[in-house]
Amino acid sequence: MPPKQRRVLILVGSLIAIAAVVLLWSTIQNIVLRIQGIPPGLWSHNGKLVIGKRVPFFIKGFSWYGMEEEGHVFGGLIRTTIVHILKFATDNDFNAIRVPLAYDNVMRNPDIFNGVDTLANVELSHESSLSYLGLLDAVIDESAKANKIILLDLHRLTAKHTKLGGLWYSEEVSEDDVVKFWETVCDRFKGKWTFSVLISPTNHTKACGTLQKARTIGVVRLVGFQTCCTADARIGSS
Repeated sequence: MPPKQRRVLILVGSLIAIAAVVLLWSTIQNIVLRIQGIPPGLWSHNGKLVIGKRVPFFIKGFSWYGMEEEGHVFGGLIRTTIVHILKFATDNDFNAIRVPLAYDNVMRNPDIFNGVDTLANVELSHESSLSYLGLLDAVIDESAKANKIILLDLHRLTAKHTKLGGLWYSEEVSEDDVVKFWETVCDRFKGKWTFSVLISPTNHTKACGTLQKARTIGVVRLVGFQTCCTADARIGSS
């Protein structure tokens, strides 16, 4: 065998061996944690988020409005970039961004023609036609690169924001419709390390006790309730 080929094979073999050692060590760590009754990664203990051996995990975030409105675009993207917003989050020690959504915007998935500077936002420049969910894809992907949690929030049933009767559904948007909304969101974003917040829309004083049907969504794991039946759910395969 020529010396050059031998060196390449040795290098490839070394890389495979290193990867195997790292994988084995990670597996051993997870097994040890599970034997101790500690789930690996982020988990809940006594109503609090913790990492590993009960190290407290705190969420510090802000809301990025726009995707719940009739313009269906993240606010400010006509003048700035996704990367700049994420840099602002990092510079100010934010680790989470709440993104309010509207039911009809998600289900229609309209094309976006205005409100985004696609030349400045290079991660969008390859899109021949940018859709609502396509823009959300890009923000979630860029946020993952910046180690930011995205909290998706069903904030409105309609982008027009008609007055609600205090419930998380309406005569026009049924309970089944809301369940379908979350199935659509989860099918789209499962596999991405993203949080979703299942929350009844604004003015939800009558919503307590009405979220039973939402629990039937297979890919959404409800992990807790707050006042007026606000439910947190993590998107994932579990």
